[in-house]
Formats: sequence, structure tokens, C-alpha cells
Amino acid sequence: MQTLGLSASTPKPSSRLRDLLWPVINDEISALTAARNGMYVALFVALITGIAALLTNRWGLVDAGLFLMVGIGIRQLSRVAAVAGLALYVLSIVARAIQGQFGAPGVVGLLFTAVLIGAVRAAFFAHRWRREHPGDADLADPPMVGGVLLERTPKRLWPLIKPVFFVAIVILGTLEVIVLFAFVFVQPWVIPTGAMEPTLLIGDHVLTLRRNWMGAIHRGDLVAFRYPVDRSQIFVKRVVGVPGDRIRFVHKGLRLNGRPVAEPYAVHSTDYIDLYRDEFPSQTPPRFLPVYATGDKMFAENVRGGEVVVPPGAYFVLGDNRDSSLDSRYWGFVPVDNVLGRPWLIYGSADPQGRERPGRAGQLLPRFPLGFSDMSGPVKAG
Repeated sequence: MQTLGLSASTPKPSSRLRDLLWPVINDEISALTAARNGMYVALFVALITGIAALLTNRWGLVDAGLFLMVGIGIRQLSRVAAVAGLALYVLSIVARAIQGQFGAPGVVGLLFTAVLIGAVRAAFFAHRWRREHPGDADLADPPMVGGVLLERTPKRLWPLIKPVFFVAIVILGTLEVIVLFAFVFVQPWVIPTGAMEPTLLIGDHVLTLRRNWMGAIHRGDLVAFRYPVDRSQIFVKRVVGVPGDRIRFVHKGLRLNGRPVAEPYAVHSTDYIDLYRDEFPSQTPPRFLPVYATGDKMFAENVRGGEVVVPPGAYFVLGDNRDSSLDSRYWGFVPVDNVLGRPWLIYGSADPQGRERPGRAGQLLPRFPLGFSDMSGPVKAG
């Protein structure tokens, strides 16, 4: 009998969906069939991941290589490869669910995971079967379209790659788990404008703690949020007003609740006075930037006694580059539901010509800048 392989006379198991998602594995034929299905899933994901990596982030090629190796290992009925592939799928589904982004990709991921469960069961069945039948023939070449590429080539490569396969799977799998968990807690952004200079420069790569893990929002914190005028855009600004605070500017200087505020991080790039921007809130039209409908609403509903009063469930934010920042002075408040996270770490930086800025990577972004720490306590986000 030809073990753990298929021949031209071998009847193929049923291809019904139930047999695909939860196959009966009680002989070498059903075990190999389940392993082949798992291999196809892993190779399909490797292909899609590789294409996405080429179009966006080349680091994704590491993921594609990992899934390619998992697929080859599953076809060889490797328990390590099958369990690693299943674990990575489950973790990616959990990550999507935590972020509220399950949707159609999550459903497809569940179906793929079910197929990989069959591959895991097949690998453990084959391992037990081989212990009980030592010396029998191993994986044979099934006649199939594309068999040379998808079946025979991996089989021939297996003796060559097997010595390093398990070490590579463990290392790459560990890195993938770290990345998946990091993806749950943080979100990377690239700073596109100079509105936050000198704190954040154009081309800075910033890790942002996601909203569920960022803790309370304090005055002086940096926040990433969906731009209220166009929610498809992501802005990073500094919170200077929480609900109940009174905001005004006097000759470019920020006054909070009637007191001048020391802001060592703020810079002014012009020496002239724009009455709208620098004596805010002022009904004088701004010289350069427009006032949006949300800004007009702020003036109509939230200006009292020459100060802007921050309403409940909102924040007043400014750019550190005060004279060149499109911020709450022009489009109003940031609703708490728009907040995505708190920038925490600069992990890389490149100038507009693509040259790396030395010494910038690894800088932490402080939470409590001087001048805000002695004010009232935090206000929770959401």
C-alpha cells in the first residue's frame, strides 16, 4: 500500500465544504488531503502577503516567506509548521477583533483557520501513524496539475531545508507573534507636515499607543486623531484644553483659565501679528488659513467673555509650530471619539530627500511637558 501519498487509482475524498473545514482523518489518504488543503491556504496567504508587501511595505516579505515555509512544512506533515501556521492565523484574527476590524477579512480568516485545524490534525495523525508503522514508504508524488511545482519540488527541497526549517520557523514565528501583539497595542504613523516642529519633523516615523491602551489624556499630551473636517486624514497635535478649560491668546502667548502658560516646545516662525491667530479668539479674518464650518460653530457656541470654553467630550489642540499650524483655532474641537492614540516613540526619521536623520530614532515623546504638570488632573479619553 502506498502510504501518505496518492496514486492514479486512489479515490479522492469528498470535496464538500464540511469535509474541507472538518475532514475525517483516519487513514493516510485523508491525512495527506487535509495537509494539501492546509498547504494551499498557507501558499495563498503567502502570495497575497507578498503582493501587498511589494506594493506597500517591503518588510511584509518576511511574513510572506514565513507563510511559504509553513505551507511547505504542512505538506510534509510537520507538526511544528502546522501548529505555527494555525497560531499565527488565530493571533491575526484576535488582533482584528480587538481593534473592531473583524468584518469580511475576519470571516475569511476563520475559514482559513478551520482548514489549518485540519492540517494540524493531519500532522499529528501522520506522526502517530509513522510511529506505529516504522519503515513504510513516505510521502509519494500524487499525479495532479501543477504537481511538479506545488508537490514534487517542495518534497525534493525538504531534505535540504529541514535542518534549518525548524529553527527558522521558531525565530520567524516568534517575531511574527511580537509584531501581532505590538500591532494590537501600537500604530505606526509617518509625520507629513511641519505643524508639530520642532517636536516632530516631516518624515518622522512615530509609534502611537492605541486609544484602549493610552491611558488618560492630560493637557500637554500629544494625540493622534481623525481630522474633524475630513475623517480620512490623521492629524497629530498637542492637547492644550480639556473639557471646561478657557482658552485665549494674547500677543501669541497662550492663556489657560486666565493664566499665561510656559510652553518650551512651542515655536513662532513669524514676527508679525495675525490678529485672528495670535489674539485668538478674534473675529478678524485670518491672513492665510481658512476658518472651517466647525470653527464657525465653535465661535457661535463656545466663546464666552473673550475666551473659548472647551465643551464636554472634546479637546482643544494646537501644533507646536504655532504660526504654521492648521489646528483648533481654525476648525474647532476634537471630539473624544476621534482620538486614535498617543504618540509615544520616534522609531525612525528621514528628511524629504530620504536621508536618515542620525540620533533621532529611539527618542521617547514625553507626556507632561513643563508648564502643564501643575494644572488640574487628567480627563479620561472616552
